[in-house]
Amino acid sequence: MFHSEAKCETNLLGGLYDRGRPLPLYEREYILNRNHDGWGANAIAAQVGHCRKTVDNIVSVYETTGSSFPKSIGGPGRHRTKTIQPVVDVILAEKVLKPNITASELQLKLVADDVCNWDTVPAIRTIQKVVHNDLQMTEKKISQDPIERYRDPNRTDVFLATITQTDTTSLHFFDEMSMIRTDGNRSWGASMKGQPAVEKQRYASNANFTVNLLQSMRGVDHFNVLPGASNGVELLLFFEDALQAEYEGHPVLEVGDTVVMDNAGFHHGIQTERLLREMFAMHDVRLLYQPPYSPHFNICEFSFHQVREYLREDPEFSYQNPEIALADAVTRVSAYDCVQYFRHCGYLM
Repeated sequence: MFHSEAKCETNLLGGLYDRGRPLPLYEREYILNRNHDGWGANAIAAQVGHCRKTVDNIVSVYETTGSSFPKSIGGPGRHRTKTIQPVVDVILAEKVLKPNITASELQLKLVADDVCNWDTVPAIRTIQKVVHNDLQMTEKKISQDPIERYRDPNRTDVFLATITQTDTTSLHFFDEMSMIRTDGNRSWGASMKGQPAVEKQRYASNANFTVNLLQSMRGVDHFNVLPGASNGVELLLFFEDALQAEYEGHPVLEVGDTVVMDNAGFHHGIQTERLLREMFAMHDVRLLYQPPYSPHFNICEFSFHQVREYLREDPEFSYQNPEIALADAVTRVSAYDCVQYFRHCGYLM
């Protein structure tokens, strides 16, 4: 085997090469034989008329694959990606579950799940084309939703059946809102066109401050602002205060009232839920959990949106005095606002 003189060019070291093509097999084997004989990379490079990087690459490929043949030009698997449906199915499933997963992480996932091996796994650029062209996904800002403890879809029917038999004026909704500092979470991910990129994450917050909010049709019943993230102990302390608090001369939580909250992990802590139910039972107050994360059933979500809008009106003050700004923003949620939120969620006609 010899280089075709019509196609060959001469490099600065005097060696011949075909542009865009690997060295011929006989030359690769010569390099490997000299390496096996103990020659240094520089000595081999000078002998064959090629740079040391070329020699190192040939030796590296041999040590990795055990073969003197070069890797496929253009990367393995590029021409087969669109015809292998299992590859596309895995990419789709992983992107829906975790919108911010990268192409290199998808490569590892495909190999780990035995969908491909390292010889057939699609190149990074191919995976990116599958995401954007074949699956029609676009990049957008990710919204983070907490992973909740209970995910039984039948809980929605049970929740709605219970709510319809409950006096709307006795409903009190509870939730937490955090002010988050910049963290390691990725902010952008891919999802289908017209759909938001939503990613589940554990309720382990790096919040600067947390607002615990209890509200009903008459407005904000009770709230506090915590430094850092909330937890089961803070939840119990909050309701211990709320059960003693009064609103216009009447207890905030009266006999027969219902407290509705979501299924954040610490809401169902081993001791937290039991102690909370015992605390409520002493005052004849019922505890009701929402279906798996259901913002359309959560009145507090709309109040938190209103709070965030207020904080954005004076970002400098909010940054310098976050606790004061949060407290001021919460007190601006009026009874009229809460009634409208109840109506928007379907609790009022």
